[in-house]
Amino acid sequence: MALFSNKFEVKGKLGVISGASQGLGLALAKQLYSQGASLIIISRDDNKLKSACESIRKNACEGMKQFVEYMAADLRDYKSSSAILPLLGKLGIEKIDFLFCCAGSAHPRYFLNMTHEDLEFGLQTNYITCVNLVHLLVKRMIDTNALESCSKQDSAIDDFKKAFRIGAKEPQIRHIVLVSSVVAFYNFIGYAEYGPSKAAIKSFGDSIRQELRPYNVDVHVVFPGNFSSEGYAVENKTKPEACKVIEGSSKPISVDKCAGIIIKGLQHGYMYIFTDFIGWVLESFSLGLDPRQWGIVQVFLALIGAIIGGIVDQIHQVYIQGYFRKEGGFITDEKVSKEKADDTEDAEN
Repeated sequence: MALFSNKFEVKGKLGVISGASQGLGLALAKQLYSQGASLIIISRDDNKLKSACESIRKNACEGMKQFVEYMAADLRDYKSSSAILPLLGKLGIEKIDFLFCCAGSAHPRYFLNMTHEDLEFGLQTNYITCVNLVHLLVKRMIDTNALESCSKQDSAIDDFKKAFRIGAKEPQIRHIVLVSSVVAFYNFIGYAEYGPSKAAIKSFGDSIRQELRPYNVDVHVVFPGNFSSEGYAVENKTKPEACKVIEGSSKPISVDKCAGIIIKGLQHGYMYIFTDFIGWVLESFSLGLDPRQWGIVQVFLALIGAIIGGIVDQIHQVYIQGYFRKEGGFITDEKVSKEKADDTEDAEN
């Protein structure tokens, strides 16, 4: 296996992308299509999907025979999600090469003002949509011949070689890409609806990554920072000031740049992918048993995090106490309309 080879070659391959009618999902779809991939995109809005398909087709790879199809479905519902299977049958597709789970949205507000519906919406939209789609498609991705290369007489050295794919022949690798968030490593005030569901995606990805690797399926988890999208604009309308001050004043990157960073990370073979420096630092602070990039450097950062982490948390608490006094407490009668939530459901934030 060449150390610096492209680990995510999509030319002539087929992928499925959820949340692709706008935002990050659409940006990824355009860039992957421009590299020669064929795509099936999924979101809830039929009209947005039609428009997205038209914009994606404008990025066709010269000389390639490609297609882009769409499916309108509510991925929170397993039965609705399962419509992907007859669509694959209709298209004559037995295997898919990559899957991006991008559907999701954030509606930051104080937990004391959230309804049960708010909390359920966050879990369903950010986590269940992902799990449903992976569960339906994963058996269309695994290498059913992988077991043939194993033997009951294999030694620990043989297992090591297979685990790290050290051998004469490089197997065909398929990819599952789950979009989490930097708040999976450090959640804070305002994101009680959003952060836990994104942490759940990290945990989900860690579990299935170990299970699927012997089947030659790599599971990658993306931890984006802020990027400009339709959903991000709406998110800032409800974001409490205390949330903004903890989050910091970093300028969001463009959605196209974010998509490009993710694809580049996949090409390098990274299991965890970060779109900004602070995300990588936060992961380093909570290193544990996670996959690593520049591991030696991360060990030193983990030591720094162990020293200053508690201090930073206390500083944040002082800021929050100031907003508690300034705002007269955090309980208000303000409500975020369901219509506003629906408008941004497919935008990854």
